[in-house]
Amino acid sequence: MLDVDGNQSADALTDGILLIRYLFGLTGNSLISGAVADNATRITPADIEAHLRFFDLPMGNSAQLFGVEVGGEMTTMLI
Repeated sequence: MLDVDGNQSADALTDGILLIRYLFGLTGNSLISGAVADNATRITPADIEAHLRFFDLPMGNSAQLFGVEVGGEMTTMLI
């Protein structure tokens, strides 16, 4: 799962960036710009999005991942 770009290596500066961008709802060239390894097999936004959708990640809904509801309001949690 962590080898988002399909180059047989999980790297924070490529795969990690792609994953974070996806979770924050970026799509298209904004998702992949400067974040795909030179030897990647998944190189298009569609390839990356399809790979991550397979794992049923909440694209664009980072509040579910990084927030907690307190008194009816969403507040940010530091991780």
